Amino acid sequence: MPRRSLRRLAGCIGIELLLALAGAVPAWPVDPDYRAGTGYTDHVKAVAIEDRHGERVVFVEADFAITHQIADLAAVQLAKAYGLDRPSLVFRGTGDLTAHPQDLIVAVTEALGSKQPAHIRRTAAGLSISAARCVATLFPIAFAGCAPGAEVRGFIRAAFQMVEPAHGLLQRGETPLAYPVQAVGLGKDAAILALGGDAPVAEFAAGGLIAIAHANGNAAMPADPAIRAAVRQVLARVGR
Repeated sequence: MPRRSLRRLAGCIGIELLLALAGAVPAWPVDPDYRAGTGYTDHVKAVAIEDRHGERVVFVEADFAITHQIADLAAVQLAKAYGLDRPSLVFRGTGDLTAHPQDLIVAVTEALGSKQPAHIRRTAAGLSISAARCVATLFPIAFAGCAPGAEVRGFIRAAFQMVEPAHGLLQRGETPLAYPVQAVGLGKDAAILALGGDAPVAEFAAGGLIAIAHANGNAAMPADPAIRAAVRQVLARVGR
C-alpha cells in the first residue's frame, strides 16, 4: 500500500478511536455555584458558603445553648472582623454545657478561611456539601455522610427579624421579649428557616423547606400571630 494511503488510514483509525473514547467517558460535572469551608473547636462546628457574587452565609452549631445575647455578641464581632451582616449568620445551640462564646468566632474564622469550590445537593435528610470529598452535611452539622441528591444552584439570600409579640404593661427596668425569625435561600432549590427555642418546626417543614429550632435564641416561641407573619415575610424575601 502506498505511504500516503497508509497515513490516511492511520488518521481515520485515530479519529474513530477518539470518537469512541469520547462516547465512553462521562461528561465532567458542571462547575459548582458555591465555595464552602468548615471550622470547628471542641464545642462548635461551622460551615461557611459563598456564591458566585460573593454573598456569604455561615451556619454555626454549638453544644451549649445559644441565647439572644450570645448570638448578638458574636454577630457584632464577626461583622467588625469580616463584614458579615446579621442575616447571614445562623447560630444554633442545642446542648446544656457551659457556654464558650469565643469558640463561635474561632470556628467561623476557620470556616471562612478554608473555602473551596463545592457542590451543594438537596437530599432527603437536608443538604450535602462536597468537593473532592464530603465537606459537610446540614442539619445537624456533620463533616461526613454526604448523599446523592438534586444539585442546588443560584445565589444566596438571607433575611432576619426580631419580632416583639404583643405584651401588657412592663415593670420599670423590664425589656419586652423579642423572638428571632431567620431564613436563608440557596437559589430556588433550597431554603432554611431558623427559629428560636424549641419551635414546632414540623409544621413549617413543607415543600422542601428545611426548618430548624434552637437558633439565635433559646426563648420559647410565643403563641402570637406576629411570629407566623414574620415567617411568611422572611421566606418571601429569600424567594419562597
